[in-house]
Amino acid sequence: MSIFDGLSELMTGVFGGPVLHMPQFGLARTVQAIFREPPIEIIGDDDHAVLDVAPVLRVPAPVADGIAVGDRVQPENGLIYRVINRHPGTGPATDAFTTFALEHEA
Repeated sequence: MSIFDGLSELMTGVFGGPVLHMPQFGLARTVQAIFREPPIEIIGDDDHAVLDVAPVLRVPAPVADGIAVGDRVQPENGLIYRVINRHPGTGPATDAFTTFALEHEA
């Protein structure tokens, strides 16, 4: 037990919103999550820096257990994203955030 237990769920409630999780197998469900599209700097073919958008989804560990690479999610912006990577939380809380890297599905 940690003094940080429950903090991820609290932050998700304040800064997050409903996200439709569509697993590869099973029924779709709505989860509370934090969706962000922070810009990242990448080096283009001409060796110049370019800003790109890297969408991510952050959810508390208990919710993350049901999300897998290959699943799809639809945040409040209405676009559909595929989960391409999973980065487990490193915090001491039992509900530490897990971050999922996403790619926009055309």
